[in-house]
Amino acid sequence: MSSPASHDPAGLLAQWWATYTAVDEDDDMLDVKGRLAVTAPFGQVWPGLAAGRETVTNPEQLASEFAEAFLTDRPRTRLGLVAAPSGAEALTAVGWAGPCDYGNDTAKFSAVVRD
Repeated sequence: MSSPASHDPAGLLAQWWATYTAVDEDDDMLDVKGRLAVTAPFGQVWPGLAAGRETVTNPEQLASEFAEAFLTDRPRTRLGLVAAPSGAEALTAVGWAGPCDYGNDTAKFSAVVRD
């Protein structure tokens, strides 16, 4: 397993985009039009990262509010803590298998979530 910090989210997403929008007429459940419709209106052209924005709410306050609301709706649920620098990196820290059919290095997914 690598470190989330060692991956460029934009590069990973561009690579994944190219891989999963490629049309393989011999081994594809979708025809060419159907394959390109999956990522419409962009098709095979990677649109790049979405623009960032400033946070308008204190993240810790928002997390507390969500946790309280979650536990109010599901009082028997237990939350766990993970020793990780961020929530995104917690995926890697706990050994999340995630989309194991698409990759076995969870740190790549953590890098994208962190971004």
